[in-house]
Amino acid sequence: MFATIAKAAAAATCGLLMAATPMLAGPAQARVAPSGPQAAYTYEWNEAVKSGAPLYYHGYYCNGTTGATACFDPVGDVIYVKDIKADGYSAVMRWYTDYGRWGTCRNAHGNGTWAKCNKDFAEGHQITWRATRYNGNTGKWVAPESNTFTMGTSG
Repeated sequence: MFATIAKAAAAATCGLLMAATPMLAGPAQARVAPSGPQAAYTYEWNEAVKSGAPLYYHGYYCNGTTGATACFDPVGDVIYVKDIKADGYSAVMRWYTDYGRWGTCRNAHGNGTWAKCNKDFAEGHQITWRATRYNGNTGKWVAPESNTFTMGTSG
C-alpha cells in the first residue's frame, strides 16, 4: 500500500515538474511569427444577428451554394448570410482580407432567415469570401462551398 502511495506521489511531483518546465521547439517545429499587419489578427468567429435582407440600393454583392447565400455590403461593412435549406446546418460566410484579417459569420437561425455580422474593415482593401454550411454538432464544414468572390472595401 505504501509503495502505491509513494509511486502516486512521485508521479504527481514529476507531472508538476514537467508542467513547469518550458517545452523548447526543435528545428522541425520552429516557426517564424508573422510580422506586419498580419501579426495583429486572429481568427474571427461571429454568430450573426437575425436581420432582414440587405438593402438593394447599397450595392451589395452575393454568392451562394447549396443551402447558403452570403452577401457583402461595402456601405458599413456588413456581412449578410441567408440559410436557404432546411437541413439542420448553419449557413456561413468564410472571409479573408488582403491585409490579414479572416473569419466566419454564422447564421444559426434556421431555414429562410437572414442574419448579419457588422464588421469594420480597413478602407481601400480587398475582401474575398465563400458561402458554405457548418455543422454545429460536429464542428465541421459541409460541402459544397461556393466559388470565391472578391471585391473592394469602400473608401
